[in-house]
Amino acid sequence: MKQVLNYVHWVLLCFLIGIGYVRIIVGPKDKKLDGVFIYDLLYDYVFLYAVPVIGGIIAILFIIIDYFYLKRKFKSNKRLILNRFLLLIIITISLGGIHYFLEKVIDII
Repeated sequence: MKQVLNYVHWVLLCFLIGIGYVRIIVGPKDKKLDGVFIYDLLYDYVFLYAVPVIGGIIAILFIIIDYFYLKRKFKSNKRLILNRFLLLIIITISLGGIHYFLEKVIDII
């Protein structure tokens, strides 16, 4: 039970990172269209749709790598926490790179 609660904190952090990533990709709301109902609806829909997907992908990859690799390699708790943060950053940057490659280079997304 303690391990599940520990991962809940990390999964919440993954979703916060997902919110930040989607905010970077989508950008701020356009001031000219602020208040237009359909624009606000679509902008909010993108966040409601994309954040759980991106955060979920980051969380699943994090849990798999943490459970099978990091916990076994690092016994010190301080180094483990630092390496978990680094792992989250690496996963997010990798996911961003893959997203950029698929969207801009190959034009699949």
